Amino acid sequence: VVFSHPNHEVALLGSIERLRPDLVFLTDGGGEERVEQTRRGLASYVEPQSLHFLGHREQALYNALLDGDAGFYRAIAAEVATILARLDAQTVFCDMVEFYNPVHDMALPVVRAALSGRDVPVWEVPLIWQRQGAKEAYEMQRAPSSLEPGCRWVELTDREAAHKVTTLRNGVYEMLFRQLGGPILGAIPSHASR
Repeated sequence: VVFSHPNHEVALLGSIERLRPDLVFLTDGGGEERVEQTRRGLASYVEPQSLHFLGHREQALYNALLDGDAGFYRAIAAEVATILARLDAQTVFCDMVEFYNPVHDMALPVVRAALSGRDVPVWEVPLIWQRQGAKEAYEMQRAPSSLEPGCRWVELTDREAAHKVTTLRNGVYEMLFRQLGGPILGAIPSHASR
């Protein structure tokens, strides 16, 4: 799994428990506090050696975008390619292009460049994506209608969902909840199982 920032794993905690994948984080997400919260949050899900923090400052990715520094992104793709090759990755998940945060959006082109020449399926993962009502209206992130037939939902078992809720409520992700506010805590029980 390739995420642009630490804490994005929250979207996949149940699947991470089920699959026990390696996780690659392109940036520090703004600082060591976020990295440490991710390490603690994932401690009961994967072994420490399954976590790969590239340690790039988040600001460096923004600067490279503004400067048109494609070489910077090629170097990141090369780092990711080395990790994926060593792991013999058969499937890669990454942050979904959401047209909300440009650093999130860079995960997909970095992964595609890292896999250049390899026939490996890539799945984009939304951070917050809800299906509502019979018409399946989407809130927050929206996949283009051309991609909707390829969307997959993962239903967690009761045990996986309970573990996810416990992890999210135990105070590990304090920085994330400061950013998102109190309503996210109230939504956890109703939205944690998908």
